[in-house]
Amino acid sequence: DITSWLHLIVAIENTWILLLICLVLIFYDKRNKEKKEVLLFAFFFSIILFLLIGFTTPAMGAMVRYRTIGMAFFIPMCLVLIDGRKFKKMLSVLFIKR
Repeated sequence: DITSWLHLIVAIENTWILLLICLVLIFYDKRNKEKKEVLLFAFFFSIILFLLIGFTTPAMGAMVRYRTIGMAFFIPMCLVLIDGRKFKKMLSVLFIKR
Protein backbone atom coordinates (compact mmCIF):
# COMPACT_ATOMS: atom_id res chain seq x y z
CA ASP A 1 0.00 0.00 0.00
CA ILE A 2 2.74 2.47 -0.89
CA THR A 3 1.09 5.54 -2.35
CA SER A 4 3.82 8.15 -1.94
CA TRP A 5 7.55 8.41 -1.51
CA LEU A 6 7.10 9.03 2.23
CA HIS A 7 5.42 5.64 2.58
CA LEU A 8 8.33 4.11 0.68
CA ILE A 9 10.87 5.61 3.10
CA VAL A 10 8.95 4.29 6.10
CA ALA A 11 8.67 0.85 4.48
CA ILE A 12 12.43 0.77 3.86
CA GLU A 13 13.13 1.80 7.45
CA ASN A 14 10.86 -0.90 8.83
CA THR A 15 12.45 -3.47 6.52
CA TRP A 16 15.92 -2.57 7.84
CA ILE A 17 14.70 -2.90 11.42
CA LEU A 18 13.17 -6.33 10.69
CA LEU A 19 16.41 -7.38 8.99
CA LEU A 20 18.39 -6.27 12.05
CA ILE A 21 16.12 -8.31 14.32
CA CYS A 22 16.55 -11.35 12.05
CA LEU A 23 20.34 -10.90 12.17
CA VAL A 24 20.20 -10.86 15.96
CA LEU A 25 18.19 -14.08 15.97
CA ILE A 26 20.59 -15.78 13.54
CA PHE A 27 23.94 -14.45 14.77
CA TYR A 28 23.27 -14.12 18.50
CA ASP A 29 26.45 -13.65 20.54
CA LYS A 30 26.30 -15.75 23.69
CA ARG A 31 29.27 -13.93 25.24
CA ASN A 32 27.11 -10.94 26.25
CA LYS A 33 26.46 -12.25 29.75
CA GLU A 34 28.60 -9.53 31.34
CA LYS A 35 26.50 -6.84 29.59
CA LYS A 36 23.19 -8.45 30.52
CA GLU A 37 21.89 -5.65 32.75
CA VAL A 38 22.54 -2.91 30.21
CA LEU A 39 21.00 -4.92 27.37
CA LEU A 40 17.91 -5.78 29.42
CA PHE A 41 17.49 -2.12 30.36
CA ALA A 42 17.74 -1.03 26.71
CA PHE A 43 15.31 -3.75 25.60
CA PHE A 44 12.64 -3.12 28.21
CA PHE A 45 13.00 0.67 28.02
CA SER A 46 12.45 0.66 24.26
CA ILE A 47 9.57 -1.86 24.37
CA ILE A 48 7.75 0.00 27.18
CA LEU A 49 8.32 3.30 25.38
CA PHE A 50 6.93 1.89 22.11
CA LEU A 51 3.86 0.54 23.92
CA LEU A 52 3.20 3.83 25.71
CA ILE A 53 3.59 5.79 22.50
CA GLY A 54 1.29 3.43 20.63
CA PHE A 55 -1.42 3.57 23.27
CA THR A 56 -1.38 7.29 24.02
CA THR A 57 -0.41 9.15 20.83
CA PRO A 58 -3.31 9.97 18.50
CA ALA A 59 -1.30 11.55 15.65
CA MET A 60 0.91 9.46 13.35
CA GLY A 61 3.44 12.28 12.95
CA ALA A 62 3.98 12.44 16.69
CA MET A 63 4.45 8.66 16.82
CA VAL A 64 7.28 8.90 14.33
CA ARG A 65 8.90 11.68 16.33
CA TYR A 66 8.63 9.92 19.70
CA ARG A 67 9.71 6.57 18.28
CA THR A 68 13.22 7.87 17.58
CA ILE A 69 14.00 7.88 21.31
CA GLY A 70 13.21 4.18 21.56
CA MET A 71 15.19 3.44 18.42
CA ALA A 72 18.22 5.12 19.99
CA PHE A 73 18.18 2.30 22.55
CA PHE A 74 16.87 -0.55 20.39
CA ILE A 75 19.26 -0.40 17.41
CA PRO A 76 22.53 -0.27 19.40
CA MET A 77 21.25 -3.10 21.60
CA CYS A 78 20.65 -5.22 18.50
CA LEU A 79 24.08 -4.38 17.11
CA VAL A 80 25.75 -5.43 20.37
CA LEU A 81 23.93 -8.76 20.31
CA ILE A 82 25.23 -9.72 16.85
CA ASP A 83 28.34 -11.90 16.81
CA GLY A 84 30.67 -10.18 14.35
CA ARG A 85 32.85 -13.24 13.77
CA LYS A 86 29.91 -15.44 12.73
CA PHE A 87 28.56 -12.67 10.52
CA LYS A 88 31.91 -12.10 8.76
CA LYS A 89 32.33 -15.84 8.28
CA MET A 90 28.91 -16.09 6.65
CA LEU A 91 29.65 -13.12 4.39
CA SER A 92 32.99 -14.61 3.33
CA VAL A 93 31.28 -17.91 2.46
CA LEU A 94 28.57 -16.16 0.45
CA PHE A 95 30.82 -13.79 -1.47
CA ILE A 96 33.93 -15.89 -2.00
CA LYS A 97 35.27 -15.79 -5.55
CA ARG A 98 35.39 -19.18 -7.20
